[in-house]
Amino acid sequence: MRNGVPWLMRPNFWPEGVQKTVDRYNRAFDTEFEKTLGRLISRLSQRVRIPSGLADRMKRALEIRNLLAHNYFWERSAQFLIGLWRLLLSYVG
Repeated sequence: MRNGVPWLMRPNFWPEGVQKTVDRYNRAFDTEFEKTLGRLISRLSQRVRIPSGLADRMKRALEIRNLLAHNYFWERSAQFLIGLWRLLLSYVG
Protein backbone atom coordinates (compact mmCIF):
# COMPACT_ATOMS: atom_id res chain seq x y z
CA MET A 1 0.00 0.00 0.00
CA ARG A 2 2.81 2.41 0.87
CA ASN A 3 4.15 2.10 -2.67
CA GLY A 4 0.73 2.67 -4.22
CA VAL A 5 -0.28 5.90 -2.47
CA PRO A 6 2.22 8.12 -4.38
CA TRP A 7 0.76 6.77 -7.63
CA LEU A 8 -2.67 7.96 -6.52
CA MET A 9 -1.29 11.46 -5.89
CA ARG A 10 0.57 11.66 -9.20
CA PRO A 11 -1.92 13.87 -11.09
CA ASN A 12 -2.16 16.33 -8.15
CA PHE A 13 1.53 16.56 -7.53
CA TRP A 14 2.55 19.89 -9.05
CA PRO A 15 2.22 23.30 -7.47
CA GLU A 16 0.84 25.95 -9.78
CA GLY A 17 3.42 27.69 -11.95
CA VAL A 18 6.17 25.07 -11.62
CA GLN A 19 7.60 23.93 -14.92
CA LYS A 20 7.20 20.19 -15.39
CA THR A 21 10.38 18.40 -16.42
CA VAL A 22 11.21 14.71 -16.31
CA ASP A 23 14.00 15.32 -13.79
CA ARG A 24 11.80 17.37 -11.44
CA TYR A 25 9.02 14.83 -11.75
CA ASN A 26 11.34 11.92 -10.88
CA ARG A 27 12.83 13.76 -7.89
CA ALA A 28 9.40 14.74 -6.56
CA PHE A 29 8.09 11.22 -7.03
CA ASP A 30 11.12 9.73 -5.26
CA THR A 31 10.50 12.11 -2.36
CA GLU A 32 6.91 10.87 -2.03
CA PHE A 33 8.06 7.24 -1.97
CA GLU A 34 10.39 8.02 0.97
CA LYS A 35 7.54 9.14 3.23
CA THR A 36 5.93 6.92 5.85
CA LEU A 37 2.56 5.37 5.09
CA GLY A 38 0.84 7.60 7.66
CA ARG A 39 2.29 10.76 6.11
CA LEU A 40 1.35 9.57 2.62
CA ILE A 41 -2.25 8.90 3.64
CA SER A 42 -2.46 12.29 5.33
CA ARG A 43 -1.04 14.08 2.30
CA LEU A 44 -3.32 12.19 -0.08
CA SER A 45 -6.40 13.09 1.97
CA GLN A 46 -5.40 16.78 1.84
CA ARG A 47 -5.24 16.67 -1.96
CA VAL A 48 -8.16 14.48 -2.98
CA ARG A 49 -11.46 13.37 -1.47
CA ILE A 50 -11.15 9.78 -0.28
CA PRO A 51 -14.40 7.80 -0.01
CA SER A 52 -15.11 6.95 3.63
CA GLY A 53 -14.96 3.17 3.07
CA LEU A 54 -11.53 3.47 1.48
CA ALA A 55 -10.35 5.87 4.18
CA ASP A 56 -11.40 3.35 6.85
CA ARG A 57 -9.53 0.55 5.07
CA MET A 58 -6.43 2.70 4.70
CA LYS A 59 -6.54 3.57 8.41
CA ARG A 60 -6.86 -0.11 9.32
CA ALA A 61 -4.00 -1.04 6.97
CA LEU A 62 -1.83 1.59 8.67
CA GLU A 63 -2.70 0.20 12.12
CA ILE A 64 -1.80 -3.35 11.02
CA ARG A 65 1.41 -2.16 9.37
CA ASN A 66 2.44 -0.30 12.52
CA LEU A 67 1.66 -3.32 14.69
CA LEU A 68 3.82 -5.56 12.52
CA ALA A 69 6.64 -3.06 12.15
CA HIS A 70 6.83 -1.89 15.75
CA ASN A 71 5.34 -4.52 18.05
CA TYR A 72 4.61 -7.94 16.60
CA PHE A 73 8.13 -9.26 16.15
CA TRP A 74 9.50 -7.49 19.22
CA GLU A 75 6.80 -9.03 21.42
CA ARG A 76 7.60 -12.48 20.00
CA SER A 77 11.38 -12.19 19.96
CA ALA A 78 11.82 -14.56 22.93
CA GLN A 79 9.75 -17.25 21.21
CA PHE A 80 11.80 -16.82 18.04
CA LEU A 81 15.11 -17.03 19.89
CA ILE A 82 14.06 -20.14 21.84
CA GLY A 83 13.08 -21.83 18.57
CA LEU A 84 16.35 -20.79 16.96
CA TRP A 85 18.34 -22.06 19.95
CA ARG A 86 16.56 -25.44 19.80
CA LEU A 87 17.27 -25.70 16.09
CA LEU A 88 20.97 -24.97 16.64
CA LEU A 89 21.15 -27.54 19.44
CA SER A 90 19.57 -30.18 17.20
CA TYR A 91 22.42 -29.74 14.71
CA VAL A 92 25.10 -29.91 17.41
CA GLY A 93 23.68 -32.76 19.43
